[in-house]
Amino acid sequence: MRRSIAAIVFVLFALVPAKSWAWGCTGHQVVAYIAAQNLNPAATAKVADLLSDVTYGDFKRFCAVTKLGSMEFYATWPDDSRTDANAGWHFWDVPLADKTAAMPKFCDGAGCVVSALKTQVAILQDTSADRVARQQALMFVIHFMGDEHQPLHVVDNGDRGGNCVPVSFDLPGFTRTTSQGKDKEGNPNGSYSPNLHSIWDSSIIETMTGVENATNRDMLTKAFADSIASSYKSTIKTAKSKHVNFDTDFETWAIASHKLAGPKAYKKLAAAIPVDPHPAMLTSCLGVSSNFAPLNEVAGATYIASEKPVIRRQLALAGGRLAAVLNTVWPATN
Repeated sequence: MRRSIAAIVFVLFALVPAKSWAWGCTGHQVVAYIAAQNLNPAATAKVADLLSDVTYGDFKRFCAVTKLGSMEFYATWPDDSRTDANAGWHFWDVPLADKTAAMPKFCDGAGCVVSALKTQVAILQDTSADRVARQQALMFVIHFMGDEHQPLHVVDNGDRGGNCVPVSFDLPGFTRTTSQGKDKEGNPNGSYSPNLHSIWDSSIIETMTGVENATNRDMLTKAFADSIASSYKSTIKTAKSKHVNFDTDFETWAIASHKLAGPKAYKKLAAAIPVDPHPAMLTSCLGVSSNFAPLNEVAGATYIASEKPVIRRQLALAGGRLAAVLNTVWPATN
């Protein structure tokens, strides 16, 4: 019997104590779809050319194949190709207790999502750069623009951006009771699924789109993206029209996402999450998630209803701003 996407995600989180993937498959595809609809002709042509002959490599594709478009297809390549060297590029661990931050604070030598965006955009702009490097840079930019608009990718509370906070997900027809995974020896590994981070990455979006177990995922994803584009038409228009300052805008956008994490993701939970003023940088949730588990957090109908508009708007902003980034790299010609 075919296992559901949610079940597969559960297994992956149980076995791998890594940070989650921002927005999951559907969310990243939505961001790419919205951006693709708002590119100028020059950017559209450059994107199509660069993605026309990408070699995916030896990486196993986690997301189902999508035929929505090349940007949507390759939007999740950076998760499939994640290594120890670039794993930190997906996040900026600004403490929950801090209202703001300025680079390079909390962005170590390995890099973070803000520095990674700057680096990859520079590669895109370098016409002398190797074609493969520019292809990969484009895929990174598409993906990281989604990442930095997921509030839990720009926050840390000594919990790996909410990954160490066990949270059950409870909606009729979509109920997931959080449980702890095990390591290869069968011992508890500290990684609970679902958790606060994962429900923001994918669970809430899955309920909004209805894509879980669906055979028409592309149609449902497109309908969801179109509904966001319609609801946030003015927001996207303003976002895509900006000439992006690559020195400052990535940081500004990331901090705006960070400011949503506390009042939205954390404080809307039923049980109060203690704020750690000086969170330690963790490589695992082992020994940490057990401190949060007794809170018995549940994301039910009230929590989910309050977060849906936030998520929809963040996806709209990410798509519009991604279009602005690419339109700035490849401006329209008269």
